[in-house]
Amino acid sequence: KTFSSPLEFKQLVIEEKEIFVRCLTKKLLTYAIGRQLNSGDRGTVDSIVAEITRSDEGMKDLIKKIVLSKTFRTN
Repeated sequence: KTFSSPLEFKQLVIEEKEIFVRCLTKKLLTYAIGRQLNSGDRGTVDSIVAEITRSDEGMKDLIKKIVLSKTFRTN
């Protein structure tokens, strides 16, 4: 999808919140663990995305969930 202003971008993010949160979670988790994600990480990503999208949690909460995840703690 395209946008031409910050307001339009914000609206697109709101409309596609789960997709946005999933993408951001994958990128942050990849950075945090220092490797590419694999199929074994899918459960962690799914769990974090479900928790974040079901509530009004923000970036701070997302980072906290990543750091507390088993994937982060075992890498």
